Amino acid sequence: MQLHAIGTPVGLPIPASGDDFQNHTSLDLPQPETRVLADILSRHTETPDECWFGVWEGFSDLHRAPSPLRRGFTRQRPGPGILPTEVAKHGTVGEQGRQYYLLNGALSELDEARAALNLRTPNLWWPADRSWFVATEIDFCWTLIGGSHALIDELTNSDRLEVFASGYDHRGMVDSDTINAD
Repeated sequence: MQLHAIGTPVGLPIPASGDDFQNHTSLDLPQPETRVLADILSRHTETPDECWFGVWEGFSDLHRAPSPLRRGFTRQRPGPGILPTEVAKHGTVGEQGRQYYLLNGALSELDEARAALNLRTPNLWWPADRSWFVATEIDFCWTLIGGSHALIDELTNSDRLEVFASGYDHRGMVDSDTINAD
């Protein structure tokens, strides 16, 4: 299956070609799903106004301004990026190959964070009380969520998200998606 097909959210028509691939957000958690998820998560924390968001440092548009090219693809040119200077000056956290800039704020401000990050959803999010954790994988098209049984039950019963419960014995590999296997 082609990347533009697997990067298309469930319920939307798959583009006839890879022409939409220039939209980097196709592998991010889409905004409608982000809003639904944030709404559910807010009910499962005592600190929805104190959350942390991690954005992978490897996204080139965080550091350089995009320049339009033929067919909508972008080339990076030197210049200021979209990452706020006050965030960049504090450095990153993580391990080699997976370093993240940290931002903090209220869960209800996630739309504003996405706007500031060029419509990119943060890769990691968690509240100050650590009642749940969200991780959107950089190389694959999925988001993993850890939390209480009540949270996982609400997520898996949502008709607005495609969710299935996972366990310690499940592996996150390229062929792991048994729902969208084609």
